Amino acid sequence: MTIALRFEQIIAVDLDQAWQSLHQDLSLMPADLPHVRHIRELTRQAGADGPARIDFAWGIEHSVVPAVARPFLRDLLDEVRSDTHWHHHMRRVEFLFYSEGLRELFNCRGEFVLDACGEGTRMSFVGDLDVTPHQLPGVPKLLARTIMPAVERVVRDSISPPLEALPGALQKRIQTA
Repeated sequence: MTIALRFEQIIAVDLDQAWQSLHQDLSLMPADLPHVRHIRELTRQAGADGPARIDFAWGIEHSVVPAVARPFLRDLLDEVRSDTHWHHHMRRVEFLFYSEGLRELFNCRGEFVLDACGEGTRMSFVGDLDVTPHQLPGVPKLLARTIMPAVERVVRDSISPPLEALPGALQKRIQTA
């Protein structure tokens, strides 16, 4: 199942300052992101001629996973990986979120774009979340149809709210720094 994720928000922060903070301080923002325990930067590679690459692990709060899905999902959603490519000249970040434990379970592919908007910055997000809960190991076929909606909801609730809250967390980070 594919879930389209689209949103934009204008924050009262200068474009260059917003871009710099997003690029440097993302791992300092989990307290202001729903369902996120931590964000760990795993690798950072500067792009000589192309985009820079930064990979993160996002720790997801265990309370997001309902009791019916815990036996199948707890380890798969404990940390969600994100591979990001930072196009500095376009103020654009391409990303891919996935479960390192079972890449087939879901992927969320899309981009953030930051652009100047009056005195502030518009942060636009476009992405598609593909969830394939029938790939869960250890789930009997008869049970798979029953838990599919719960798995889809858990994955959506693990990915969408933190991404949607990111502009507000970025603004708060800059204003309190």
